[in-house]
Amino acid sequence: MTPTFTPEQQKANRKLWFDELETTQVKQGRGVLNRNNETYCCLGLACEVAIKNGLNLSKVKSTDENYIYGKDNVALLPQEMMNWLGLRCCAGESKSQQLDSCVRMNDSLRLSFKEIGKRLQANEAEYFIVNGVSDAKDTP
Repeated sequence: MTPTFTPEQQKANRKLWFDELETTQVKQGRGVLNRNNETYCCLGLACEVAIKNGLNLSKVKSTDENYIYGKDNVALLPQEMMNWLGLRCCAGESKSQQLDSCVRMNDSLRLSFKEIGKRLQANEAEYFIVNGVSDAKDTP
């Protein structure tokens, strides 16, 4: 069963992620959540923050040297993480479609972790379910 979190817990979890995006020294990568524990996309970094802060999230090395997270063992952000953060979509898309997704900011626009964090915080209600109110997109 996928754990559920209160809006307050999700907000606190997001703060942990935002703080890590602001201060991390890990190398930013593109195209995968975690490449051989050497580079991470912004969502892979979120997975590492969640594990470090007690979320029981599986992490398995795939045959191509990348790590995948979650009980479904797919290369996408798992449902457990969407619930932990209150994220609307596994690609980190906003509800308005006017803002870039987390995947696009990281992989295509090549924004730094710090800049991604700033954009997410400035538009929190667009990317996250706030106060338990959801008009979420389809999830995997």
